[in-house]
Amino acid sequence: MEPTEQSAAATAELPPCGAGEEREEASLPPALRQRGQRSLIRAAMTASVIATTILGTTVPTLYLLGLGARELTIGVLVMLMSISPLGQLVGLRLVPRLGKAGVLLYGRLVQLPLAAGLIVLAGVGVSGDWVVLLAMGLFSLLAFVSSVSYTTWWPLVQDNVPGATLGTFFARMRTRLRAVEVGVPLLVGFYLASRPPLHRFALPFALGWVALAVGAWYARQIPELPAAAVERGLWGRMAQARRSPAVRRYIAYTSIYNFVIALFTAFWVVLLTAKPGNVFVGLPAGHVMWLAAVAHVLGLKFWARLVDLHGGRPALGISHIGAAALGLAWLALPSSHWLLTAWAAAFFLAWGFLDGGMLMARTCSLVRCVDRAHQSESFTLVALCASACGALGGLLGGLAFDWLSRRAAQHRPLGLDPRAIYLCVVQLGLLGAWLASRHLVGHDRQTPTRHLLGSLWRRIAGSFAGPPQAPEPRAPK
Repeated sequence: MEPTEQSAAATAELPPCGAGEEREEASLPPALRQRGQRSLIRAAMTASVIATTILGTTVPTLYLLGLGARELTIGVLVMLMSISPLGQLVGLRLVPRLGKAGVLLYGRLVQLPLAAGLIVLAGVGVSGDWVVLLAMGLFSLLAFVSSVSYTTWWPLVQDNVPGATLGTFFARMRTRLRAVEVGVPLLVGFYLASRPPLHRFALPFALGWVALAVGAWYARQIPELPAAAVERGLWGRMAQARRSPAVRRYIAYTSIYNFVIALFTAFWVVLLTAKPGNVFVGLPAGHVMWLAAVAHVLGLKFWARLVDLHGGRPALGISHIGAAALGLAWLALPSSHWLLTAWAAAFFLAWGFLDGGMLMARTCSLVRCVDRAHQSESFTLVALCASACGALGGLLGGLAFDWLSRRAAQHRPLGLDPRAIYLCVVQLGLLGAWLASRHLVGHDRQTPTRHLLGSLWRRIAGSFAGPPQAPEPRAPK
């Protein structure tokens, strides 16, 4: 599973690229399987709500900014939430005692009092250094327990979904998730706007609490097969998973990707919601950042078809190169309210579309590189390595952005805000992640990016040139 704030929703969004692989069929009765599939889909929908209202990047960042937190504090929070996949080690040890569905269920139940604490903090509307520390602790614990609970997500999918119907199952899941992924972010974005008062955060946190409770109810209804007997210790199984060349190459790629992403994404909100008086005035409609969710969902069908037809290689190339080039837009950040709103809307629409391609291709590559004999251990190993690099990126990004923010008024190279230059430079680092993705196992047998783009260009050029003309008949000799 990907070590991001949307780990549950991202896991649920895995494309059906591995549907044709051979594996042992689940032996649950058909009625139980159908019930389990319905419960899994509904649990994924609640996970999407939780990711938007509590465990995402934007809501915690806006809340901490409202409490008066500095950029360094936000970077520390990104670091703490990035190391949350360590909870999967706890989850692996709990499976023999609680069962697979039990780990998912009790993880949700433990999160309920933590989310209630956030509701109380926001509802009271208090602020201060101790509130910042308390809020950071609650967000971090919520992310950690969430990782514990989702350790067993994939084993439960395997128990309830036969291999021949994986594609159909994921298609149904994506269809159900679309309304949630578009509607909830837009509603929350319009409700909070750019600089909301503290008490307004109580409603999104309460919505996340309800989603946790409903998700626990559906987790309780998921049937499961008995877990296989464990012959080796946890660390021995982890070491055996690490010996796979495919897993090692994927770890190298996803570690670079998560490090680069953590360097800049959390600080978009900080710059775009700067206080009036700065050259970058506050957004009159801060909800435009939620347009990324709309573009992300609308582009899923395109990216899924591209991955199914050509593999993850061209999707990774197009999305990573496009997202890196999009970083140049920070050098043209306008100062007018309405121009800034239009700029932000275009930026987040483009980012959401490209982010959908990166997610679809990453998860497809992950499914193909993981050995099913050590699936849980391999997923955990990938998540731990990626989260460590994401935590380092969040900490270094917070230090750098905090240092630049204190010098933004005095030092303006070429008349540009140094924070905008920073965002541009680090976003170009996605090119390094793309270069690492070219070494993933199986990519040498997939369509190269340049070949696919060349074919598309020839098709577009041919449509403008019109239909080919028939050759003139030759006169008989």
